[in-house]
Formats: sequence, C-alpha cells, structure tokens
Amino acid sequence: MKYFHLIVFFVLISLTPAVQARFLSVNEPKPLGPLMTRSANPLYTQFISQPLETATTIGKKKTQVLSGFEFSNIFEYAPKVAGVGLDIDMESWRFPIKITRGLSKNTEVGLALSLMHSGGGFLDSFIQNYHNAFGFPNGGRDRVSNGRYAFNITRNGASIYSVNAHSLINNDATLFGKWLSFEETKTRPAIALKGALKIPLTTADSGAGSLRPDVGLSFLIQKSMRRVHSYSQIGFAALGGHEKINSLIKKGAWVYAQGFEFNLANQVSLLAQINGQSSHFKSTGIASLDEGLLDLTVGLKGFILAEKKKWIYEVGLTEDPTGSGPSVDFTFFGHVGLEF
Repeated sequence: MKYFHLIVFFVLISLTPAVQARFLSVNEPKPLGPLMTRSANPLYTQFISQPLETATTIGKKKTQVLSGFEFSNIFEYAPKVAGVGLDIDMESWRFPIKITRGLSKNTEVGLALSLMHSGGGFLDSFIQNYHNAFGFPNGGRDRVSNGRYAFNITRNGASIYSVNAHSLINNDATLFGKWLSFEETKTRPAIALKGALKIPLTTADSGAGSLRPDVGLSFLIQKSMRRVHSYSQIGFAALGGHEKINSLIKKGAWVYAQGFEFNLANQVSLLAQINGQSSHFKSTGIASLDEGLLDLTVGLKGFILAEKKKWIYEVGLTEDPTGSGPSVDFTFFGHVGLEF
C-alpha cells in the first residue's frame, strides 16, 4: 500500500502548474523522427524492410548509429489437409543495427542489419489468460500446448518449408540511400526519395533470409505544425522471390505508413504510427498470408546532448490493430543510438 501512496503523490505533483511549466514546456519545437520499427513476422523479416523515417537527412559529415532489442510474440495457426497450411508459434528476439552517414546536406547513405533469436518462449499462458479475461479471440492458441515452437508451411499435408529454432543468426543486410528533394517551407512539406537494396547473407533454411535480393523505393513526406509533426510514406518493393517457397511469393508489394509526433518537452516526444504493406503472398485461402500487413506502434523518443554528441533513445510497443492478417500479437522494443 505504501507504494500506491507514493505513486499517487508523484502523479499529483506532476499535475501542478509549476511542474508542467518546467518539464512540459517546449521552447523550440523540433521533429525527432518516427520510431525505428519493422514487422516481426518471420516470413516478412526475410524480405526487404522500408521503415517509416524522416524526409530530412542527418546532415553533412554526420554519422548516426542505432541499436537495441525487439521482443515479439508470434502465433499464426491455420493447419490444412488440402491446400497451403501454416503453423508459426514462437517468441523472437531481434537485435537491429543501423548505421547512417550524411554525404551532403541533402544526401545520406547507410547499412541496416540484425541478429535474431527464436524459441518457444514463456508468455503463451499469460496471453491466453489476458484474451480470456477481456473476451478476445485466442486464434487457436487453446488448440496447442504453451511454450511450443513451430515454423512450418505445408501443402496438402506435406511440409514444404520448415525452420528449426535458433540461438543467434544474422538477417540479410540492407543498403540504403536518401535524397532530400524539397526542403520544408511554411506551405510545402519536405519531400525525399529513398532507395534500398537487400543483400542476401544467409540461407532460407535458417528462416532469416530468402537467398534472393530485393529492391525498394519510397517517397517520404514530412511537415511540422509547431509541436505536432507528421510523417508519411508511400513506396514499392520489388521482391526477388524465395529459395524454398518461391511459388507462393508475389513479384512486388506496396509499402505505406503514417506517423504523428507530439513534443512533450524540448527533448522528448510522444509518437504514434501505422506501418503497412500489401501481402507478399499469392492467394492461399489463409488470412495470415493473403491479407496485407498492418502494425500500430506507440512510444516515446528523446535525446540527450553531451560534449557535442547526441545520445538518442526510444521505447515503444507495436500491436496488431485488426486481429487478423500477418501482424504479430505484439512487439516490445527499446533502441539507443549516438549521433556525432
């Protein structure tokens, strides 16, 4: 009970005008940029990612390095005797690394890669109890045992693609470049063009890559209105196929996103964003493959200045807003970075 009293005390203190003026004032509103996220569905992590980001660049001769962790619970269960069947049940850890270098005021290039771990996990029982408590559908979780690992695609009851659990394995790498075409003015948003190339680094048997290159192209749009900042994206990914399940993969997919940022204080922002893309798979009769991907992400992002260097941090949660399709149940993430 004493902890409850302490929590109430600090909440009441935070609501006083003096505290609001000190911590919630914003002298110079500025965009910090969207949260660094991507789909955690293991079928989609094998293809190119084009995450939502700023249209602006980091600046000439500046370097930014971001890293962290992403923890996800994944369950897609649609076993079939005839046709294509799907069984994915796991918890995964992903450790992304993104390095960006500013070549000029309007141009930057970079490299993105990551390490992944997958296994049966420990949250299945908690998630089922949560769903039952609020009357949410379990999606077939009650038909399998808790703590189970599965990653299997079948056709007419026979396995055509199966992946074992693994400790740490690298994903494919992505090279990218961005060109700020138009800077933001009072009436016009900032507009940038970003290109990306996925380079195969691992085999499809590992579940971390398709063994084929992909190419992506996106338009990024950014506009600020005092403490509120808007980020938009529309793009396309040309998919090179997949070594094991190429007959199920489309040649390309649309990418889109929308995000909003609100400056809570001079160096901290609250963000909410939607990231989506059309399905990578041909018609199979399974919603987890046929429907487009849609992720809702909310979180906090901030920075700390120290000796001419900027330390960046962000924490957030990604949820499946529709309850169907390939979006995973949830992803909790935390990233830190340095810009110098």
